[in-house]
Amino acid sequence: MHRKILVPLDGSTLAERVVPVALYLAETMKGSITFLTVVVKKPGMDLDLTVRAIQTGSYEADLYLRSLKKRYLLSLAPIETAVITGKPDREIIKYAKTNAFGLIVMFTHGRSGITRWSLGRTVDKVLRRAPCPMVILRSQQDAHLEQFKRILLPLDGSLLAERILLPTLKIIRGQEIELFMIQVVEKGSFYGFGHNEDHIVGEVEKAKAYLAEVSEREMPPGVVVHTHVEVGSAADVIVDFAKAEDIDLILVSSRGNTGFDSWMFGSVAEKVMKGAPCAIMVIRQEPI
Repeated sequence: MHRKILVPLDGSTLAERVVPVALYLAETMKGSITFLTVVVKKPGMDLDLTVRAIQTGSYEADLYLRSLKKRYLLSLAPIETAVITGKPDREIIKYAKTNAFGLIVMFTHGRSGITRWSLGRTVDKVLRRAPCPMVILRSQQDAHLEQFKRILLPLDGSLLAERILLPTLKIIRGQEIELFMIQVVEKGSFYGFGHNEDHIVGEVEKAKAYLAEVSEREMPPGVVVHTHVEVGSAADVIVDFAKAEDIDLILVSSRGNTGFDSWMFGSVAEKVMKGAPCAIMVIRQEPI
């Protein structure tokens, strides 16, 4: 599913921090990587200047990507490079779809490199229309080769949330991994409707039973599963848990073309993405 990995780069050293992680994932999954740079047409130029600017930009981008590729000649994963022109978010989405990439890996900040497009805004736009899962590294996070050893999987009891498991298992297969499954019982969703603390306790017990059932499903060798049920604000609990447990990767999901929707796929997911202390993997799914 994820054998082909796309790594969009803007020429900045910040954006390049995703490369070791992308290589780590590619080598783990026996996949390949493509470094992609989009050359942006500057507005207001006449045709001749535009053509020359694009030619110059494409030449510089090609040199940059070739130089970057040489740094990783010893990588076990094949590396290709590509330079295209246009609006970054649209071209990244189109390129990923046309070439059947299974995973996109991007950094949240950049824009100090040769292309001068805003990587942060581009990530947001790509995220909402990406044809495949995305791994997003945070600006404050240093990328290390030994990444994603402690993975957090928030579940809300829905079949849609459980469907995150399959792509997760594809990524972690053959690795020593601690997988933390968490479900948050939100107090605010019960008050004002005749519910009390006894009802909260009942919901907690239901959540524990649910996670116990999910955790007993077949896992790849080397995967240790932990389950946790917490009471509170879902987004805050998930972010705090990730910080306390030194989580490397949080998994969230988006639903079809409508973007984020419902419990784990609405405001909760967006808040988690903004506050997370680690990398995020967003898995886009169609409604059940």
